[in-house]
Amino acid sequence: MRRRRGYVLVMTLGLLVLASTLLVTVGREASRRALAARDAQSRLQHKWGAISCRLAIGSRCGDILAREEVRQNQPMPSLATDVSLGGQRFTLLISDELAKANVNALLEESDRSSVESRIREAISGSGMGNAVRLRPADAPVPGPTTRPMHMWITGPGQIFDRVMPQTLMSGRVSSPAPSLE
Repeated sequence: MRRRRGYVLVMTLGLLVLASTLLVTVGREASRRALAARDAQSRLQHKWGAISCRLAIGSRCGDILAREEVRQNQPMPSLATDVSLGGQRFTLLISDELAKANVNALLEESDRSSVESRIREAISGSGMGNAVRLRPADAPVPGPTTRPMHMWITGPGQIFDRVMPQTLMSGRVSSPAPSLE
């Protein structure tokens, strides 16, 4: 009877290849799950950081803007600052919604060219005065009325001509942005 040598060696090598393939697969899956867990932790931490920021300054926005107005000695319709909490970065933007111009209310009281002039005056120094072109949906009748206000202007595209939205959201150093979120 003849013995076959090498059969055990081939089987051992096959089992080693199978075991190493399984270990690589298990290692990759463990890495993928660890990355997913880290991403979930980061998203949860960011969510709770945003909630914490909102709770911390939510009721004090008016006071914060008033203190900044006194410090700067000028009206502050908005204030933006960056905050870092637990390795997460947050940009806090406090705005006085009543400080924004209501173009539709202006159109109720005046004609289009007067409103354009007032807007140009309000955004002087931003470099966008030449881009103001009011395009109301319907021509409003100037003068005070007792009827409810119409929405002739529904977006910045009807106020500014060929201006990218990013330009409207970021002001220059010397002047605030014409439009804020």
